[in-house]
Amino acid sequence: MLGLITDVQSAMARLFNQRAAHFGLTRPQWRVLFGLYRNEGITQTELAEIVGIARSPLGKIVDKLEAAGWIVRRADPEDRRVNRLYLTEAFKPLLGPTRVVSQELEDDVLTNVGQGTRDQLYATLLEMRASLKQLQDAQIRDPAS
Repeated sequence: MLGLITDVQSAMARLFNQRAAHFGLTRPQWRVLFGLYRNEGITQTELAEIVGIARSPLGKIVDKLEAAGWIVRRADPEDRRVNRLYLTEAFKPLLGPTRVVSQELEDDVLTNVGQGTRDQLYATLLEMRASLKQLQDAQIRDPAS
C-alpha cells in the first residue's frame, strides 16, 4: 500500500508542477506558501512541522521563495534570534489562481470516484495522518523504540 500511496503522490506532484509551471511554482513551493497562508507569522521550524518538510530542504525552498519576492522573514519582536515568515503583497495575487490549479487537479483525479468513496478516503487519510503523528511523537519521546 505504501508504494501505491507514493505513486499517487508522485503523479499528483508531477501534474501540479506541469499545471503551475506558468506561475514559476513547484509543488513543494506551493505547499510551503499555502502552509504559510494558513499560518502566517510562524517560524521556519513550525512551518517545517506543518508542511512535513525537513528543516534543511525547507530552508532552501524558503530562500528561493524569498528571492522570488513571495515571502519575507521578519525578526520576532520578542526574540531577535528568531525569524517569522510572512507572505508578501507580490504573492497574494497568485494565491487564488494557484488554489484553482490545486483544486482542479484534485477534482480531475477524483472525477471517477463517487462522493461516498471520497468521504471515506478523506476520513481514512485523516486517521492515517493522526496515527503517523502519534508514531512520530512516540519516536521523539523514546528514540530507541
